[in-house]
Amino acid sequence: MALSNRFKVGSSFAKGARAAVGVPPLMVMVAMIGFGSLARSLNIDLFSTLFSAAAIYGLPGQVAMLELYATGATAIAVIAGVAMANMRFFPMAIVLMPQLSPDDPLYQWRYLAIQLMSINSWTHTMDILPTLKPAERLGFFAGFGFICFLGGLAGACIGWLAASYFSDAVTMTLVFLNPAYFIYLFCCNTRPSIVVSLIAGSLLGPPLYLFSPEWGLPLCGVLAGTVGFCVSRVMGLSK
Repeated sequence: MALSNRFKVGSSFAKGARAAVGVPPLMVMVAMIGFGSLARSLNIDLFSTLFSAAAIYGLPGQVAMLELYATGATAIAVIAGVAMANMRFFPMAIVLMPQLSPDDPLYQWRYLAIQLMSINSWTHTMDILPTLKPAERLGFFAGFGFICFLGGLAGACIGWLAASYFSDAVTMTLVFLNPAYFIYLFCCNTRPSIVVSLIAGSLLGPPLYLFSPEWGLPLCGVLAGTVGFCVSRVMGLSK
């Protein structure tokens, strides 16, 4: 990579890292504290806890791994369960990719950089990327995501080391604090399709879960998103 390109990458990466400092990595850290504590309670060593947090890097998938591990599931079952739980990242990646440009010096590393994606980094950067030059976007995203990633690993380590100080109620509260933060982020969004989807999901979620605990959540996501999209189109509202 040419020296000028390295400078551009470093500059955009640092810009993204600075923008991330604050609440986003803190929320990832807090949620990962709950994961680390759960892992310790299942007698999973620290290295395996950190490795799984880094490799999976998605709390639903990580919790699914712990649940399947606790039941003695096979490796194939664990891999399939984790993949299904983290399937939510697939549409997020599809939406993110068009924002990236082949002119970006990091473009060939885009699939590796996507590993740094979390709902926190995705939500925050999707509003910022269109305001940046195409050649700066992937570096900015990688910098933002890397800080959140480090926060997650730090949280998993803290949770594992301090597991004996947490009750089960505290651990589960920490795990679910991150989804509560997601709802806050979406509530701050003024786009009608997102607001309608959030309301529809709040109404559809409980009955769908009672109808099918296994499929209630994905069904809720599909139906609520479809309702938000259709309502915004029918009423002539912007996306």
